[in-house]
Amino acid sequence: MNDATELIREFLMDKRKLDGEVREAIRTLYIKASTMTDKERQAA
Repeated sequence: MNDATELIREFLMDKRKLDGEVREAIRTLYIKASTMTDKERQAA
């Protein structure tokens, strides 16, 4: 039982870290997209 709790805790910590990385990547992409010109957007 204790091992399972530990595994779940580790999974949640990893998930939280991953969520942060994903959020950062999305934010970076959003910033890039919002600074693109219309011509760059059409080319992409």
